[in-house]
Amino acid sequence: VLKATAMADDAPSVLCESHRLYLVPEAKMSLVVLIPEIKSFGVTISNWEVMEKIKQASKPDDFVSLRVTNSSREMIHFEGELLSVKVMRKLTLLLTGKTIKLSGFAEPLRIQAKPFLSDFPTKKDWEEYFQKQGLLSFDEGLPGERPDTIRIRGLPIRWFTDSSSSDNPSKKVLTQVFSKFGTTRQVDIYDPSKHHQQGPFTSFGPTSSNRYLNFEAYIQYMSYSGFCTAMGGLKGMKMMHKESDGKSSVISITVEYDRSAYLSEKNIKLRKQDEERMEAVRKELEMKKQEEKKMEAVQKQATQELRDQLLQQKHEERLEKKEQKRQNRLQQKQLEKERKRQKLLVVAKLKVLAKQRRAEGQRLLQVLLAGAAEAKYQEELVFRRAEEERKQLEEEKKKQLERAKAEKVLREQLALNVEQLERRKQAIQTELLLRHCSKSQNVNN
Repeated sequence: VLKATAMADDAPSVLCESHRLYLVPEAKMSLVVLIPEIKSFGVTISNWEVMEKIKQASKPDDFVSLRVTNSSREMIHFEGELLSVKVMRKLTLLLTGKTIKLSGFAEPLRIQAKPFLSDFPTKKDWEEYFQKQGLLSFDEGLPGERPDTIRIRGLPIRWFTDSSSSDNPSKKVLTQVFSKFGTTRQVDIYDPSKHHQQGPFTSFGPTSSNRYLNFEAYIQYMSYSGFCTAMGGLKGMKMMHKESDGKSSVISITVEYDRSAYLSEKNIKLRKQDEERMEAVRKELEMKKQEEKKMEAVQKQATQELRDQLLQQKHEERLEKKEQKRQNRLQQKQLEKERKRQKLLVVAKLKVLAKQRRAEGQRLLQVLLAGAAEAKYQEELVFRRAEEERKQLEEEKKKQLERAKAEKVLREQLALNVEQLERRKQAIQTELLLRHCSKSQNVNN
């Protein structure tokens, strides 16, 4: 939805004054950018860069939308939408023959601009189609099987609601709006949740929760002229809605003549039969759901009873456990009392036994002390005797040492005397020898 801001030069035509709905012409243009021959290897072209160059060349006017529709090595096709036809015509003259310069290209790229040629069906298209279907007079065929019904996609739900149906589009409002072009025989709002029939294009259907924003509608006119007037009046137009605060919103819609005989008596009956079958199926499903709910309620009740029994059983088990714990605590208390009593008895017996042992110990201590005194006396006596013997032994050892020392001195003196005697003996012998020699010498002389 576009905000209608710059459309003063495109005066809207009234579609339905009571519902503040108007028609404004679409302002679309086609642009072709011719690409010169690429002589250098590796040079690429960016569609986004070309698009930005076109937007810069269009200043101060802006595109509402600008998209690439086709691209090749020779040219790039763009489709642009503008706020008004006046701006579209202005930019067509401005951009036609204009060149843009891109990096990597020695030659500039030339732009060709022209108004967008819509693929909206023409009178020739639907007349040829219905003539092929064997229809000779467009007013004499059966309703729905002749050119009398248009299909419109993209209608905003909130623009076609009334007070009695605030969430869904109203057939009454739809009839009031499109009766501008001629008397309508009937209208229908396509709901894919109810119908299996598919037309040449898909749509969003209304729901009770208003899940989708737009819906698809079929409008059937009483006469061929009303159909032609509607197709001609909606060709190349967008729908505008004025809010109560004065603001306006614009939205694009898709209009096509009906080729599926959607509102023919045959298809209406088929849809009605489908709806009846679906209603029967729905009722059957509803009954099954109710039975399932009853079964679920019975199962739920049985489950609840079983749960209550289990809870009761658990409650009784908890009470039993609680009573058992209480009995255990009482037994523990009694056992604790008995243990304390036995402990007191044992303590008393131990005290008596300790008293007896202390008395026996005292008596034993006295005996031991008396024995210890006697033992100490004997020990001192033995010690004195041993000391005397030790002293005697030491004196004996001392005497022996003195005797040994005296013997040693005597032996040393004796050895010295022997040595002196031996030296003296040798001296005497020497002297005798000398005398003998002296006498022999004297004799010889």
